[in-house]
Amino acid sequence: MEFIKVTSFILALALIFTGLIPILATFGIVINIDFIPTILISIVIIFGAVILIIDAFREIHSYGVLFFLSLIIGLSVLILYLVPILATFGIILFTIPTFLINVLYIFDLSAGLFLLIGGFVD
Repeated sequence: MEFIKVTSFILALALIFTGLIPILATFGIVINIDFIPTILISIVIIFGAVILIIDAFREIHSYGVLFFLSLIIGLSVLILYLVPILATFGIILFTIPTFLINVLYIFDLSAGLFLLIGGFVD
C-alpha cells in the first residue's frame, strides 16, 4: 500500500510537470521539454494513468465523486496516449489529431492533480 502512495506522489509530480510545462511554453513563459523523448514521456504518463485507475478503485467506497472523476480522467489519459502508440505499430488505423495536443496537456495536468489528491486519501 505504501508503494502505491509513493508512486502516486512521484507520478503526480511527473504528470503535473509534463502537463504544465508545455502549457506555459505555449505562452512563452518557459522553454519546452522537446529534448525528452516522446515515447519516454508517453510511457510515464500511461503508467501514471494506470496508477490513477488503481487509486480510483481504492477510493470506490469512501469517496464516490473522487472515484468517478479519477476513473474518467485515468481512462481518458490511458486511451489518449495509447492510441498514437498503437497507430505507430499499425495495430489501429487512426490516431489523435494534432489540434488536440493542448487537450492532452490539460488531461496530464488534471491526472497529476488527481494522483496527488489520491495520495493523501487513505
